[in-house]
Amino acid sequence: MFADLGTPIIDLHAHLHPFPLPVERTTCDDLLRVMDRLGIELTAISSTEAILCDMASGNAALSADIKGQDRVRGYAFANPNHVDRSLEQLRRYLDDESFIGVKLYSGAYIGKPLDCPEHVEILELVAREYPWALVLFHCGENDPANFAGLRRIAERFPDLVFLAGHMGSKLWAQALPILSEQPNIIAEICAPVPARPRIEDAVRIMGPQRVVFGSDFPIISQAYMLGCIKDAEVTPEDKRLILLDNARRLLEAAAGRRCR
Repeated sequence: MFADLGTPIIDLHAHLHPFPLPVERTTCDDLLRVMDRLGIELTAISSTEAILCDMASGNAALSADIKGQDRVRGYAFANPNHVDRSLEQLRRYLDDESFIGVKLYSGAYIGKPLDCPEHVEILELVAREYPWALVLFHCGENDPANFAGLRRIAERFPDLVFLAGHMGSKLWAQALPILSEQPNIIAEICAPVPARPRIEDAVRIMGPQRVVFGSDFPIISQAYMLGCIKDAEVTPEDKRLILLDNARRLLEAAAGRRCR
C-alpha cells in the first residue's frame, strides 16, 4: 500500500507495449511489479501498439497479456479511420470479461475529433451491444477542442459512461467546467503537468464522486501521480473516493449491467 494514503488503489488509465519516448517497464510483468510496490490492486490498460501502429495486432497482444490475470483489465482500442475493423475488434474483445471497455483517441495519432461521424458509428455499436462498457477517451492538449467534443458525444450517448483521460491536461481550467456539464463524464486525473491544482479543481468543479485515479503508466509514473494525490489539499475522504471507491463503483456497475 502507498502507506501515506491509507487505501488500496485502482488505476483506470495505463498502457502496455512500447511508446516513442524513453520509457521502460512496458510489459505486464513490469506493471505488476510496480503495482505490488505501490499497493495498487487493479489497473486497466490499453495497448500503445494498437493506438500508434496497428489496432488489430495491438488489441490481440493486449488480450494475450491480460489473459488469466486477476489484477489487470483491458480497454479495446477502436480507430475511427477503420470503422468496420473497429466494430469487428469490439465484438471480438468486449465479450471477454478481461475487457472492461473501449479506448478512443483523437488528434495527433488519429486525425479525427471524437464527435466525428466515424466515432459516432463506433459508439452506436457500443451503446447498442455493450452499454455497460466504460469509454476512456484521451482528453489532452494534443486536440484542443476534444473536451468540447467529449461533452457533445456524452450528451448524445447518455447511457454510456465516459472517462475523460487527462481531463484536458494543461488545459484543465478550460476543460473541467465543460466536462462537468454532462453527468455521465468522469474526470481522470493523470497528466505530465504539475497536478496538485488540477486535482483540487477537479474535486471542486466535478465533485469528488466524479474523479478517478489514473497514471498513464509507463509514460507517467504511477508513484508520481500518487504523490500528486497525497499533496492535493482535498479531504482524506475525497482521496479515498478518487483512489478506490469511485472506480470500484464504476466497475461494479459495469459488471452488473454486463450480466443482465
